[in-house]
Parts: sequence; C-alpha cells; structure tokens
Amino acid sequence: MKYFYIISPLLFIAFSCVPKPPQPETTPSPPIRVLLNETDQRDSLFFSGTYSLIAEEARYDFGRKNNKIYFRPLKRGFKIFNENRIFVFTSSDIIDFKPKDPESYFIYEGKKHTGKLTFYISNKNSVAVMNTLPLEEYIKCVVPAEMPSKERDNLEAVKAQAICARTYALGRMRMRKDEAFDVYDDVRDQVYKGFEYRTEYGDLAVNKTRGDVLMKGKNLALTYYHSTCGGVLEDTIGTKKGKEDLEDKKTIRKDIIGDQFACSISPRYRWTRRFTLRQLDSLFAARGKPSLYAKNPSDTVDIEMSVFIAKRKPTGRVERLGIRYGDQVLWLENYDIRKFLSTSGEGPLLSNLFLAHVENDTMLVLEGGGYGHGAGMCQWGALYMSKKGFKYYDILVNKYYPGTYLKKVY
Repeated sequence: MKYFYIISPLLFIAFSCVPKPPQPETTPSPPIRVLLNETDQRDSLFFSGTYSLIAEEARYDFGRKNNKIYFRPLKRGFKIFNENRIFVFTSSDIIDFKPKDPESYFIYEGKKHTGKLTFYISNKNSVAVMNTLPLEEYIKCVVPAEMPSKERDNLEAVKAQAICARTYALGRMRMRKDEAFDVYDDVRDQVYKGFEYRTEYGDLAVNKTRGDVLMKGKNLALTYYHSTCGGVLEDTIGTKKGKEDLEDKKTIRKDIIGDQFACSISPRYRWTRRFTLRQLDSLFAARGKPSLYAKNPSDTVDIEMSVFIAKRKPTGRVERLGIRYGDQVLWLENYDIRKFLSTSGEGPLLSNLFLAHVENDTMLVLEGGGYGHGAGMCQWGALYMSKKGFKYYDILVNKYYPGTYLKKVY
C-alpha cells in the first residue's frame, strides 16, 4: 500500500520563516598604543582619506588638498601647522587625529598606518608620535616584519610567530598600562612597519590564532624570540625554576630535529667576521681610546693585538671578552660585545656564539653561529619545523617554550 503525504504550504512557510539563532559576536581585540617616534626637530606626515582633529572650539578635517601637516616642539609645548592653519598646544596637551572611516590612513616616515594618530610632549621634551589601533591589526603588521610569511609551507611557523607577538604585546600593554605608550615600533619591542607589509599568510595566521596567547602558570609567558640560535638555545625565558637551572649544563637544549640542527637552513647559521688593525683602531677610537694610527710611524711599528675570552655561558655564548690593542685592554660583556664589534656595512656582531683568534698578528677573526640572543623561539628553526609538517602547537609548547600552554583570552 502506498501512502501519500501532503505538506501544508502554510506549514512550509512557517518553518522557512523561523529566524536563525543569533551568531555569537566576536569580542573586539584591545587597542594597543605604538610609539612611532620622538622628535625634537620639525617633522611632517600625510593623510589619505579624512582625519579629524577634535579641538575644544571645533572639529577640523584633514585630507584631500589639506592632507599634509607639520609639527615641532616649542619651549613650552608643541605646534601643529600647515599652510591653512596653525595650532599651538601646551606641554600637557594630548592631541588626537581620528580617521573618519576604516579606509583612511596616514603616512609617516614612508610607512602607512591605520587607526588613531596622537601627538604629545614626551619626557625627552620632544614631540611623540603615537599610533593606536586594534591589537589584531597590529599583529598582522608585525608578523611579516619579523618572519618570512609569503610561503604556504611556512604557515605553521607564522602562526607560532603570531602567538608569540600577541603574547609579548599583551605583556607590554599590562606592564606599561600607566605609561604614555605600550610598545616601540622597532627592535626595542617588535618591528612594526605599517599595513603595506601585510601578507596573505600572515593575515591568515593571525586570524586562525585570534586571541590565542602562551601562558606559564597563571601568567603570560615570556615569549622572547630571535632569528637563528646556531644550534643551541638559551634558557632565559622563564621556563625554568630559577637561576641555578640556567647555570646547569644539563638544562642546555640543542635545537635538533631528526638528525640536523633545525636552523641550519638559515643564511646566518654559520658566519665569519674579520677585523683588521685599522678597523680595530677605529673601534677603539669610537670608544674614546687613543688612536695608535694617529701616532708617529716610529711609535707604531709593532702593535700587539690579542683576544681573551674570560667567560662563557653554559651554552657557549661569550659573556665576557677582553681585547688587547697595543698597550690598551678593553673588557666587554654580553650585548656590549656585539655593539663594539660593529661594522658600517654589517652592523653589530650577529651573536655572542663564536670562537676568536688572531691571524698573523694583524687580523682578529671571529667564527660564529646564529643571529640574536638565542632565547625563546628560533625563527629559522620554527620555519624548518613548519616545512617538515609540525604544527604551531608543537613548535611553541613542545619545542621552544616547554612548560607553557595555549589559552584564548578573547
């Protein structure tokens, strides 16, 4: 027997009109205050779109033909001006320029920034230029500036970088909540170059990990990171119990995946830097030491040069270094070693992980490995792990930040 079912049109209409349950709203990310510069000179920037300065007496719009402003400090305040208007403010004034819509942005020092623009007088009696924007938008600009993020194979490492950058930024926001700004836009905190540097996979990594941070106990983890560890990691990130653990050679962690060092794919995994007597003379002179090359030739026929490594960390990184040049001896420690051994073309020494010797009594030769302090996540090691199929959780929790866990905070 066949049965026929008749569905009432009214019933169909009733069910088709049932409203969908409301979708959960995304919690907005907190705003972060980024210090772009502090200047004691006249400076300028451009607006694209419309930005508004809200003053006590009126609102002033900037954009289109009125799109450039100048600013400079005064004895008791600062001035913002262009060919149309002049605004004079006191040292206690904090002046905001707000975008009219999300498409508006400003251009400062060749970089394009969205969000609010703020001027105030800093503790250095300079005009401070600050950008405030949602944290997630900031992270999208930081990630590609800190790590290669244009290749699909790098995505898991880029996700790890996004979580490190977010955790670090939130930590700075909490630490500096009573100060005028949260983070610098350079290596003093994290490199922030504006939205033009954003990439497809960088944005994807930030979106996929939105609100995720790395925790150590009940606190944000100290998510330091560096370019290349050279094969050995520094445990100075708060993942050990105390100082005694950092001095214990048993805690040394080698950055090995399978049968090779993870960051061996880095162009700075191994390096050599050479310094001639004349280069060392210039470095000593820059420190206020007398130049031996400035003496009479008869006094500089025989210039002694030697190097002493007085102390290394358990990982092999040089902690204290002595350089003898003629009758002068200069002692250096930690990052000061890298700063002193700088060259105009290459900048500071890449790392403190090196061997040193003098060649033919005329050349200081350093043979080293890695780039950066070696603490936290090795970025090139993370890239290698990503290419080998490891997930961002493995990179962070199981490799570079042992004893931590992931948590979504918004």
